Amino acid sequence: DTILGHVIPAVLVGWNTYASVIISGLSLPLLILAPPLIWLHIPSLRPSPTIPQSNGHHGETLMGDDIYTELMKGEALFLDRVEETRGAVLTLSCQYIVIRAVRMISTVLAAAILRRHLMVWKIFAPNFIFETV
Repeated sequence: DTILGHVIPAVLVGWNTYASVIISGLSLPLLILAPPLIWLHIPSLRPSPTIPQSNGHHGETLMGDDIYTELMKGEALFLDRVEETRGAVLTLSCQYIVIRAVRMISTVLAAAILRRHLMVWKIFAPNFIFETV
């Protein structure tokens, strides 16, 4: 029984517990960066460059005059459009928080429904504590 016999299991349990939250939190910026990259390499997936109007005329431009030159800027496109980028980050963050809240609420409901079950203190209570932290 060396110190590694206690440290390695503790590290593995910690990694198993927190890895999904850490990885999903760190990958959130990729969800903002991915659409322009996909639109650049797969042109058939690009959205319409203008907002259609009901009278048949072209509406306002979404991405500038030439979408290809806009997409060729790469992530510098987000530096040029600071307000749109901030809005996208705020929306994405709110969606992430809502998903985390739904997971916590579902854990609370499962613990409430199964409150007389013996496994509630082995499974649901630690899960609830983890979700609230």
